[in-house]
Amino acid sequence: MSFPFCKYLDALRQFPFSVCEQPQYYFRRPGRDFTRHRSLWLDRLVWLGAGLLKKTLSVELDQFFAALGTGEVSVSKSALCQARQKLLPRFYQDFFFFSVGAYYQYLPFRRWRGFRVWATDGTGFRLPDAPGLGDVFGWHGNQYDLVPSARLLLSFDVLNEVAATARFHTRHTSESVVAQRHIERLPKEVLTVYDRGYASYPSCTCCTARTA
Repeated sequence: MSFPFCKYLDALRQFPFSVCEQPQYYFRRPGRDFTRHRSLWLDRLVWLGAGLLKKTLSVELDQFFAALGTGEVSVSKSALCQARQKLLPRFYQDFFFFSVGAYYQYLPFRRWRGFRVWATDGTGFRLPDAPGLGDVFGWHGNQYDLVPSARLLLSFDVLNEVAATARFHTRHTSESVVAQRHIERLPKEVLTVYDRGYASYPSCTCCTARTA
């Protein structure tokens, strides 16, 4: 394993411990959650989630605890669900952006004429059929059904094949508005490629404002 990649992994391993210093931002019950070193301590919970849990939860848990080599008995599916509920959504958002920053800090990456080249576009995705979600995040439907839905603005580093940014937003805000806000947060050395919808809509808006 290369030395830069080791430094990158070490940085990711430290993130769960660093958030324990600010429990009010990341834990549902600050001062109560993750205060005792149980079988599903925070770092173990994070690495379980990072594995994407492709199989059934019971199989994933059995394989995870077997890989630890500590002789511990695997926890139940209910224990995993209860542990995940202790984390606020902000934890996963900040961990994602931290991992992207660590990638560019510790690993060599490709540029084009000194620029990082990102492709940016939006996508929609369905939410669970839970009461109230559609009213908060928006709806998507066709002639057959109407389901809760939200949107995601994603920037992808095309030269390094890395998801560089991800902005979750409701369907009550248009993609072009979120994209314009997103520009203010882009690093100066990033060259971003959009489809024609993003480029033409702000241009038409500016022309209308000048002629009004």
